[in-house]
Amino acid sequence: MRFRGVYALLTLATFVGSVADAQYRATRPRNHYSEYDDDRPFGAGFFEIGGMRGKFDDLSDVLRGSGFATPHTNALTLGGGGYGLYHRVLVGAEGHAALWQSQSTTGGRETGLAGGYGMLDVGYAVIRTSHWIVYPMGGVGGGAMQVDLRDRTGVGIGPDINDPTFDEVLGDPGHRSRLNRVGVVTSVGMGIDFVARSPRNGSTGGFLIGVRAGYLFNPAVGTWRLYDQEVTGGPEAKLAGPFVKVSFGGGGTKNR
Repeated sequence: MRFRGVYALLTLATFVGSVADAQYRATRPRNHYSEYDDDRPFGAGFFEIGGMRGKFDDLSDVLRGSGFATPHTNALTLGGGGYGLYHRVLVGAEGHAALWQSQSTTGGRETGLAGGYGMLDVGYAVIRTSHWIVYPMGGVGGGAMQVDLRDRTGVGIGPDINDPTFDEVLGDPGHRSRLNRVGVVTSVGMGIDFVARSPRNGSTGGFLIGVRAGYLFNPAVGTWRLYDQEVTGGPEAKLAGPFVKVSFGGGGTKNR
């Protein structure tokens, strides 16, 4: 149901954007913003800050049952990316770190959660004027998640056995156990960028500010690992959920 809602929103935005862009091009004066030539190749790079939600219901249940605090579902994301725009086709890349606030219990046990992902993006500009670029987009790449379990009274780094189960790690985390898993991530979303362009030194570039929103999927994940050991019987936990990001950077084209 969530994917259907995202798909319907993207379809509506694409249709409305295409109609609005066609109306803009049909009514603007022939020489309007001719110094920017908005059909020429365009490039942008930016820093992004935002938020996302993760899918940690099963992980939270297991942690709670073993006396550990459960992580928040909301995370702060920090990263950046860039893209090239060729007529209407967008090709780019991005990378982000996801940071969840650590949680602790009165018994001296603390849970930390972090993650990150990088992906290649492809999109299509349904609106492209001299200052505005609006585009639905999709991406595919890889992601990783890390769970830190800390016990103030523990010693060592996890249970002293080979290939432990997840429950055995929870029962004897030592002073600190670091669990991680990797997987495939994909996304669908919508982006809106505004470029404050002005000709200077032979280029038509300027400051860029934008917003991206969509949904991150984690369709395939590997097994949990404790440092270099495989951990069996682990709960489900995914970098999957809605996201929103604000972009700050620059973009532009070269004059003829």
